[in-house]
Amino acid sequence: MKDKDVVQPFLGYSPSGKASGELVYVNYGRVQDFEQLKDLSVNVTGKIAIMRYGKIFRGNKVIFYYQPL
Repeated sequence: MKDKDVVQPFLGYSPSGKASGELVYVNYGRVQDFEQLKDLSVNVTGKIAIMRYGKIFRGNKVIFYYQPL
C-alpha cells in the first residue's frame, strides 16, 4: 500500500518502464571512482550503477558513467 503523503522516486527526463540488469556499486560516481573500478577490472558497461548521493552534482554522475576512461 502506497502512502499518499510520500512522493515516489523518479527521474524527470527518463522514460517510463522497469529497469533490470546486473548492479554495480560505484561509490559517489566521480571520475576517480570509475577509474578505481577500471583499475580493479570491474566493467560497468550495460550495468545498473548504484551511486551514493553527494560530493558532486547529480547530473555529472550520469555523464561520468557514460564517459569512456
